[in-house]
Amino acid sequence: MFIEFCCIAILVIAISVIAYRSAIHEFQILQKDYDPDTEWGELLSEQLPLVIRDIPASWLGGWTYGKTGNKTWPLYIEKDEKRFKIAWNTYVAQADTVDSPTVEDLTDIAQPIKLLPTFQNWGYDGMTRPWWLPVTTPTPSLFTSSSVEGLEKTRAAWTALVSTDGAPLELWVAHEGAIPDDIYEHEGAIDPWKATTAEYTWIGDVKYIEIKLRPGNALLLPRHWWYAVRTASSSSDDSPKLKAHGAWWWRGEFHSVTSRCVSFLDEIGKN
Repeated sequence: MFIEFCCIAILVIAISVIAYRSAIHEFQILQKDYDPDTEWGELLSEQLPLVIRDIPASWLGGWTYGKTGNKTWPLYIEKDEKRFKIAWNTYVAQADTVDSPTVEDLTDIAQPIKLLPTFQNWGYDGMTRPWWLPVTTPTPSLFTSSSVEGLEKTRAAWTALVSTDGAPLELWVAHEGAIPDDIYEHEGAIDPWKATTAEYTWIGDVKYIEIKLRPGNALLLPRHWWYAVRTASSSSDDSPKLKAHGAWWWRGEFHSVTSRCVSFLDEIGKN
């Protein structure tokens, strides 16, 4: 009986993963001003990219220059192919003149700025589904004016990209169906703003969306979307004072059991 139950469970998971991978979404984008009375479940059921404007402080968290600029947390960064230790306040004072720290370098900072409780607030305010797993700690990022994160694919049920301070972000977003399957091995390395047809023959035919995400706004991407992130080019309405300290943002993921399995399998495939 136990063996039969296990076989049925494996079959159900396999069918769920196949259906999850093969879902097709329309090429549209939704936009919504934050409202505490919003029925987020209804918007999420559309399975389309969703921009939420003017999210509250409880959703943004403490990942800002004003709240962290005087902290002395240790940070390890690379410069001239050498790794060295620097105090956080020293780093952010010159954040636009040195290389951005990696996500791994910023992992320890996520705890004192309480990013996990911040992300949990989203669920408490209705941004949740019954089948989602408890959220894990988001990953903070700090970009210089020249920073770019190459194409990444969303594997979570929903991926939240949240701009919190400094310069705006610019995002390049395309559905999975527009990108060839064989680019998985180059994930994270392709800059779609600079990629040419000589390097990637498909890039000129991709239907994509560009989004400028200002501090206080968030983009939620459902599964099966590719995206890249960079610091938006300067413009007259961007504060020079804020731009000097880079672009502050974080990424969090809402997972179901199926999306967690898919992410796990894809990680195994990469390695």
